[in-house]
This record gives sequence, structure tokens and C-alpha cells, in this order.
Amino acid sequence: MKRFLAVCIALCLAMALFAVPVFAEGAAEPTGSGDTFFANGTSIKITAAAPQGGQEADIDGLTKGEGAYISWESGGVTKYVGVSANATVYGGKDGRTAPVSVPSTNITMTGGTVRNLIGGNLGAEAKAPLATVTGNVTMRISGDAKVSNYIAGGGRDNACVNGTVSLTLDGVNFAELDP
Repeated sequence: MKRFLAVCIALCLAMALFAVPVFAEGAAEPTGSGDTFFANGTSIKITAAAPQGGQEADIDGLTKGEGAYISWESGGVTKYVGVSANATVYGGKDGRTAPVSVPSTNITMTGGTVRNLIGGNLGAEAKAPLATVTGNVTMRISGDAKVSNYIAGGGRDNACVNGTVSLTLDGVNFAELDP
């Protein structure tokens, strides 16, 4: 009987080890709607050209363009999508209709043009639901990158960041921003 219980306990422990990766929270694949791109917590890079060797992704509902190229890693593959210069890019999720949360966001922009660049989530204009980044927001903008209208480290519309917002601007020219 003791041997049987020992085998059962060993099997339960082994199953617990395999279950953790299956149920662990990770960043979701990016989504979009019209000229709005949501990274959903996935680290993204924004460049003026499509990444060499990358695989073009198809995001249902997202308007494609050539203003900038947004890339991310998925399953060991670099995926990318082209967006218009009128695009709004969020590091987080769309929380207009339900509360959302991401562990962290990371945006690196070295080229291309987007209209708005927002490190956190999009929340609702009303008090609820709330859109939360539970950790940190990291944004690095450099080189020939151009954000023509609005840069925000946190979120927009009833959104918050519980960690630290780090926004680094390196050699960015603000002379051509819309007033």
C-alpha cells in the first residue's frame, strides 16, 4: 500500500511540473482594429522597413500600410505587420469593454512613422472597466523614429501602471510634431 501511495504522489508531482507551462500566463499575440494596433504585452519593435527574414502576419481588422513596420517574436519566428503613418500603437490590450491586464510592455522604435505611441493599455472612457499593467512599461525611441501626435508612457482612458514607466528618447527630433 505504501508503494502504491508513493507512486501516486510521484505521478501527481510529475503532472504538476508539466501543467505549469501549459497554464502559465504569457503575452498574447498582437491584435488590431482599423488604424489601432495592440501588442497585448508582447515586446515589439517598430522600424521603417520590414525586418529581414521576418514572416508577414495577418491581423484581422488591422489596416495595413507602410508608415512603419511592427515586429515581434512568436514561436521562434519574427513576425511583422506594416501599419499606416496614422496608426496608434499600444503596448498593452484593448480594455474598452472589459477589464484587461498585462504583466509588462516593451516598445522599441528606431524608425518609421506612427501617429500615437502609448506604452500601456487602452481603457474605457467611463470609470470602469480598468486597464492595468501590473509591472513595468519600457519604451525606447531613437533614430529616425517619428511619432506625429502623442506619446504616453502609461495607458489611455482609465488605465494604470502599477510598476515603473521608463521612456527613453535618444536623438529624436521634435521639430516636425503637429502642434
